Amino acid sequence: MMVALLSSAAMAQSPSQLPATQSSSQTVEEVKVTGGSKSEKQATALQEKPKAATIITQQQIQNAQITSLDGIRKLVPSLTIRWNNVQNLTYNIRGIGNASSSQLIPLYGGTGIYIDGVYFPRPGTWTTDIPDLEGVQVLKGPSATNGGYDDTSGRVLITTSLPSFTEQQKAEIQYGTYNAVQLKATATGPVFDTDWAAFRISVFGKDRDGYIQSNSSGAHGGVRFQDLHDKGARAQLLVFPTQDFSGRFIADWSQIDTKCCVKLANGIVTNYANGAPYLNGFLTRAQKVGYTPLQILGTLNQFNNYNVDLVTATPTERAETYGISGHLTYNWNDYTFSSLTALRGYDYHPYWLNNQTINVDTVTASHGHPSVKSVQHETKVTTPVGEPIEGSAGLFFYWEDFQSWGLSSNGTLGGPWFQPTQPLVVSNAALSGAGRDSYVHITTTQVAPFAHGVWHATPDIDVTAGVRFSYTGKPAVTKGQTYGASLDGLTPAQRATAIALRAGQFGPAYYYDTFSTHQGLWSGTLSGLYKITPDANVYATYSHGVRSGGPNVSTQALVDGAERTVKPEEVDNFELGFKSTWYDNRLIANFAIFNMIDRNYITNVSVVNGTGATLSYLANARRAVSRGVEADVRARPIDGLEVYGSAIFNDAHFQSFDSAPCPLELSNLSSVGLKTCNFTGKRLAIVSRWSTSVGGQYNQPLDMDIPFLDQPAIGFVGADFNWQSSFYSDASDSQYALINPYGLLNVHAGIKTSDDKWKFTGWVHNALDKHYFTNLQGNLLSAGLIGGTVGDPLMAGASLAVTW
Repeated sequence: MMVALLSSAAMAQSPSQLPATQSSSQTVEEVKVTGGSKSEKQATALQEKPKAATIITQQQIQNAQITSLDGIRKLVPSLTIRWNNVQNLTYNIRGIGNASSSQLIPLYGGTGIYIDGVYFPRPGTWTTDIPDLEGVQVLKGPSATNGGYDDTSGRVLITTSLPSFTEQQKAEIQYGTYNAVQLKATATGPVFDTDWAAFRISVFGKDRDGYIQSNSSGAHGGVRFQDLHDKGARAQLLVFPTQDFSGRFIADWSQIDTKCCVKLANGIVTNYANGAPYLNGFLTRAQKVGYTPLQILGTLNQFNNYNVDLVTATPTERAETYGISGHLTYNWNDYTFSSLTALRGYDYHPYWLNNQTINVDTVTASHGHPSVKSVQHETKVTTPVGEPIEGSAGLFFYWEDFQSWGLSSNGTLGGPWFQPTQPLVVSNAALSGAGRDSYVHITTTQVAPFAHGVWHATPDIDVTAGVRFSYTGKPAVTKGQTYGASLDGLTPAQRATAIALRAGQFGPAYYYDTFSTHQGLWSGTLSGLYKITPDANVYATYSHGVRSGGPNVSTQALVDGAERTVKPEEVDNFELGFKSTWYDNRLIANFAIFNMIDRNYITNVSVVNGTGATLSYLANARRAVSRGVEADVRARPIDGLEVYGSAIFNDAHFQSFDSAPCPLELSNLSSVGLKTCNFTGKRLAIVSRWSTSVGGQYNQPLDMDIPFLDQPAIGFVGADFNWQSSFYSDASDSQYALINPYGLLNVHAGIKTSDDKWKFTGWVHNALDKHYFTNLQGNLLSAGLIGGTVGDPLMAGASLAVTW
């Protein structure tokens, strides 16, 4: 059973040089390779698998100018991203994975991200471009019996191009709005003209000015935020010492720099849900510190104009990710033995030296600096293909060392802003210039044996089963201390008040705590597939996935009342599906009905304490449900035209969560006994009920040669459109975190030679110039300020790619 990972290598070699079958199941699902183009093989790869999946082919990647995981998301409606900054973002499948965009120090998300078989659990490692992006499989539902790390919602399997034994170079340059310049180059070929070793080296760089303008007249007036500076390199070596042994070795490094994370204001809270006034809100505090907002028309409205009045060149952040991996495969008597080992590192450097929203010196730092090192290893054996029972078994190992240094500090106006009702002498002494230094160290170790097999009971019936046991250990240490101005000179009563205010915002004067969790969890799958015809089948699947819990640690002291340990999350997925191909693969139509029951759903909880500070921690909801219908269709109705579309309806909600913290608009009721809210029946955050994506491209020969190239010219035009209904961006389901429906249109057109060696493309992304939030909240600066991070506005440009 050949895997898609080798499809490009096979195309570049003679039959005598084909390698032993590589079988890294967490890289790509094992597939049946049939005739047709490379993209057609990718599109039909999983048609005989009893699992819903969306495939992004190499042709789609090229047509839509996809270079990163964020670009992949726009073609897969069931895959959602919520972005706050480089470090705080998440990807979910079918609404399950992570409850918010905030980073989870002790845990990984329930959606696995893999690039060429290597696991990327930390959000900051997903943000840069991926060189030589070749194909994507988005598998829906628990998938860990095939190897890799545990997951609950599914996984995203990304593959890149292999080295080729045919010498080739490719270069691409792109220019667009906001002075966006992108350069990419790749070289591949045999090593010293050998027939057993090939290399591939790829580099990339991207620079773009920001689109959020600072209107300040200060030293940094005119600074543009949300810029992007992205660069990296990737080197590969592919060796076939013998017909039965092969190895692929990869080294990569990438870095992203951005003046990001500015939050645009879009209104203020004036009243609670019961009509009571929101006291000491944004305008009151602004007046107290002498601040006049950019625009006051009843509400702040930076969102429409994409402007701020920050007077510094921060916030900025930088993330670096780097690593090496080796994938060895040996074929013996039709059994395949494979080994994948990877060592990776990740460092995040934030410089959030203001409050990221307005020109008031309330905050001078609010960030953590994580440094992460990891080791991954998987050994696996796969049985011969074509037998009545085919299967694989292996052992997965993962180790990670995570350290983070946190810093939170107030500016010179922190006191009167955060405590506007206190005497100035007390609020200044307590909070102005005060802060907290913290440190977190957590180690994760997972060891997991797994087995997965298919019984071909009859020519038309397959039964698939898999089982896995995962042991996960997580010891952790957390400590911190607060600091601030001397309280000498205050009266005893004032001093007591100041101590309480400082502790309320930053925690105890000093804390040190240790945690340790050890969890053993089973997961598995059982499915049956019936072939109605050679090109159509129906299937029923049950799968059980797990997401290990762990110590409830962050860059602050554990909130009073929070559980010390986060329970593991367990998902039961029930799925019925229909897959079909028609008219010699010119039409592919797949449909699925799913019901995912999530027990001990891990969610972020935020509470406003007695001093007005917002504190966050992790908690378990008893049960959540994600259920719905999804469809994936692609077609070639006429020669030269390819269209595709995907859609999902997803009813994702809490089925049992009767003691959730209340949203902001209900928080005033705590004084009359409403300490918690019943979220049973409430929608899960960061998931729309409806989401869809459609697109396509038409190619037409132009009956002319391109000048100087003596090659026939082909013109092309294409577009893609993705739309999603409203969703809550915050786990509290606050009305102030509700993001309205929006759709994004991208179009492109160009001309290329018939051999694809020259290609000129013009493109427009977000062609309708839709302004939209990617994250929204209603209590910015603890003052009832509504705002959040925004997505990219209209951007246009052109690119030229040359291959020789």
